[in-house]
Amino acid sequence: MKLFYKKDIAEIIDRPLRTVTQWIDSGFIVPDVEDSRGKGKPRIFSKRNVIEFAMFNVMSKEMSMRQGEIKYILDYLKGLNPDGFDLENYDGVKDWDSLDVENYIDTQNEIQDFYTSKKWGFSKELTYSVATHYLPGTKAFKRGKGLFRIVKGKWSTLEHGEEGFVFEGRAVKLGGELNENVFWLGTIRNTAIKQFGITI
Repeated sequence: MKLFYKKDIAEIIDRPLRTVTQWIDSGFIVPDVEDSRGKGKPRIFSKRNVIEFAMFNVMSKEMSMRQGEIKYILDYLKGLNPDGFDLENYDGVKDWDSLDVENYIDTQNEIQDFYTSKKWGFSKELTYSVATHYLPGTKAFKRGKGLFRIVKGKWSTLEHGEEGFVFEGRAVKLGGELNENVFWLGTIRNTAIKQFGITI
């Protein structure tokens, strides 16, 4: 197994070493190989970590996602903190009820190869969505919990811009008082590894 250090990560994703260090110190990405915090002991990262850094970079820099939310997604992909996730459909979101939605246990089993299989973003996709409810008569809004879905077939591609607008692995579904941001995580992964020349 090839090992990577902070300097390697910074070079691969073309970010300053201090930025990569800040992400690590903040706990956004945890080293798979060695999470040493003592003086003189380097942190050592896996190939999966490299893809995580690339995805973190794309989602934070190019998609303007909140860093805490990106960690929430990356933790899910690793099977961490599963109780924090809501896998129920949101009321009022049209068309999404027809998706091939799988329950939590099957979802966790099926995404174990997310970082190693080329099917993600093509024949199969993992989406992450957040619904925003705008309160009538006010400028206030309420965000729902993150929702993960495995989708297959025609819904695993980005060919439905008529329902909102789609860009870089993200769709914004417009629906009056309820809007839903949907992120195609396999597509984002593929964008990240292509951008930085990473192979699966």
